[in-house]
Amino acid sequence: MPHTGHPRDISDARLAAELLKAEHPELLYELVELARESFGFFSQCTSHLLTNPWFADALTELAPGDHLLDMGSGLGPVPVWAARRGVNVTCVDSHPVVRAYPIQDDWTEWGYFDYATISNQMRSFNVSVDKYKSKLTYSAISSVCVFSHIARSQRDHIIHQYAHRLRAGGIFCIAVDLLAGTNFIWNRADKKVVAPPEEHGSITDLLSPMMDAGLVIERLEVFRNIKDRPDLFMVAGRKPQ
Repeated sequence: MPHTGHPRDISDARLAAELLKAEHPELLYELVELARESFGFFSQCTSHLLTNPWFADALTELAPGDHLLDMGSGLGPVPVWAARRGVNVTCVDSHPVVRAYPIQDDWTEWGYFDYATISNQMRSFNVSVDKYKSKLTYSAISSVCVFSHIARSQRDHIIHQYAHRLRAGGIFCIAVDLLAGTNFIWNRADKKVVAPPEEHGSITDLLSPMMDAGLVIERLEVFRNIKDRPDLFMVAGRKPQ
């Protein structure tokens, strides 16, 4: 599917250049196609070219019938990609802006979207993650750049709470923005400072609650000097069998 004409959609020229240097070009292309089909655009933001294929690659182990919990879903292709593979997907996002079809030119990757309108493999809840209640055991949990915007104590609580909702062998994938040139987690939400950097925490302060909850860190990567974005940290931890 070529460029859709949506103001947020990545240009075909930019996409071609990014595919040439992508670690998983086929996966990135599939995600772009799904985003354009579902929302009318794949974000031009450089970090989305990194997070989407990274998370999809980490979740390729999921089988039909498995359960994925996606925290702070916004409008992104990975939940749709997982559902197309037969995974049962729960999306939780508390954003006050609700996006509903038909697609609009003012849509961005931010907002609450009811993914059940795309697939009966999916369901969505317009609540904050700490208020979402479920008795499900999940095969995987994912969170893209949500934990950057909430207080450290809340972040630690959510990680502990949901790590215990993973099945044995399940995977917990997290991405957070970083203050440029540092290991401190991005500390702003809605243009307001959440807490000073030392209080908000660093990469180490994100890894510690994951490991305290029994997760074994399998993969972590830091991305620096990202065009138009802060630095980025992504990590995957697994619950032992």
